[in-house]
Amino acid sequence: MNEPVMPQMKDEFVFGPQPPVTPVRLHAGPVTVEFDPEWGWLRKVCASGVEVLRAVYPSVRTDRWVTVKPVISGLVTEQRDGGFRVEYEAVCASPEQGLEFSFRGVISGEVDGTVSYVMDGAAGGEFLTNRTGLCVLHGNLAHEGRRVVVEHGAGGVTKGSFPTEISPWQPFYDVRALTTEVAPGLLAVVRCEGDDYEMEDQRNWTDGSFKTYAGPQKPAPNAVALPLKKTAGQRVRNEVRLEWRGTPGVEVPSTAAGNWEAHGAEVALPVTGTRWAPEVDLGEAELAALRGAGVGQLMIDVAVSSPDWHGQLRRGLEVARALGAEALVLLEAAADDACAVSELAEQLEGSGLRVKVAAVGAEPAALARRLMNREVLVAVAPGRDFADLNRNRPGGGLPWMVPMCPQVHAFDFESMLENLEAQSAVLASASGLSGQPLWVGPVALLRKRAVDARQGSLFAAAWLLGSVTEVIASGRVSSAVWFETAGPAGLAGTPSLEVLRLLAGAAGARRLHTGVARVRGLELTGPQGARRVVANLNLTPVDLVLPAPGRVLDGPEGWREVAAGPVRLGACGIFTT
Repeated sequence: MNEPVMPQMKDEFVFGPQPPVTPVRLHAGPVTVEFDPEWGWLRKVCASGVEVLRAVYPSVRTDRWVTVKPVISGLVTEQRDGGFRVEYEAVCASPEQGLEFSFRGVISGEVDGTVSYVMDGAAGGEFLTNRTGLCVLHGNLAHEGRRVVVEHGAGGVTKGSFPTEISPWQPFYDVRALTTEVAPGLLAVVRCEGDDYEMEDQRNWTDGSFKTYAGPQKPAPNAVALPLKKTAGQRVRNEVRLEWRGTPGVEVPSTAAGNWEAHGAEVALPVTGTRWAPEVDLGEAELAALRGAGVGQLMIDVAVSSPDWHGQLRRGLEVARALGAEALVLLEAAADDACAVSELAEQLEGSGLRVKVAAVGAEPAALARRLMNREVLVAVAPGRDFADLNRNRPGGGLPWMVPMCPQVHAFDFESMLENLEAQSAVLASASGLSGQPLWVGPVALLRKRAVDARQGSLFAAAWLLGSVTEVIASGRVSSAVWFETAGPAGLAGTPSLEVLRLLAGAAGARRLHTGVARVRGLELTGPQGARRVVANLNLTPVDLVLPAPGRVLDGPEGWREVAAGPVRLGACGIFTT
């Protein structure tokens, strides 16, 4: 093994200030599961080598959809007699929202593979909530297009399929049970009790799952208007139960492989950019580093309702000029802001830069008429998520700008990595609906320019390479914007800048598979020939067989040289030839 001496502790460099919590691995006969003791999630419910359920978990959310993290105590986990049992107490409290809900979680698995999750609790006082109950996640890669039989609480059944194209609205209402075929002759039945349930397509928010959740929020037999009011002492008891028709088999673990293959036709790389952080001054060293990383586009936020938008735009254009990059203006304007839009067009026209404008809030056709005759490319952008475009599909033949974020519903390491799977589905649906090459961005760890403490970590860099792989390999994207120039959400001085540097100078790419779960990346081509770039999208080290010598980044000491052959790649590590 090419395994040099490593520092004793490097978790902060890899994961940020708080490393991921190690899950508790359990089994119920042939069914394997993982329990997350931080959030109370039951994850990775697998049988016969297939992920049957991605997660079952308790969800308590305020009337503004803010997720309240449970504080867990008294945790007991037991593996015995071919089954398991997990018990804990939890309190979800949000003092600023006046919300307190306490519950007991009991999760059990039987030797025949039956698994159940019970959430039983009561409100500590009166509060408003948009959801308090259990949720079930069905992983999108395993379920897209899969046939399902839905039993309804009001009686009757519906035979259908999990959507392939992202559904703007709920695929199924009034859900009491879902039956799917896991393997030939093996059916999984998910029963949901204690409330009325329905399903949404979470890929609308770049989540890698479909979600069946307690508490209907759209027209259905028993739907009520949100938010819901919980009164002091009011009880909530939900149960989700996984049963089988047929006998599940034992999961066969995957093994390390050395057969690296590039898949699909080669696609041209999109223009790669980042978002300007106006509150952070860029010195020449930072500008040089961004130029060296091939930053060819700078996103500049402009809200014409701001009194200083002229100055903001002028300073942003100066930074774009210093980078040698084109300017992409993310414009917030109303349909009646004709005067401001004309002023903006004149300022852009005199910049001497190649300019694009993505309009948020403005009527796209009207904006296009004012700007396109000035040789400014125009696209339409949603307010927050792809769901905004999918539910209010704009016409006019304009490109769509698609934002992506891995932390709309969940905020742990594992969910962020799982949610990378949704990006290809978002791009496929958006491309099919718009009929134009897509502009992607902003892509960030959190929405609204919020800061994630993991931004400067190797984990963020590996996640970025995973996102870059999804975006480039789709072949549907003409430009993409990741993260910010500098500062708490920035690229400068972080391993993520190294990821973009690996792309610099490449002309084309194909998706690369290594044969090892969650180790993937790109085969890049350019004037200097072909090179390979992969990331270990696992939270633990993996053993690889490298096809060629190269460099590895998996610790704070920086890049290290490795020879071809067996090597251990650290958690979230990056390899390039």
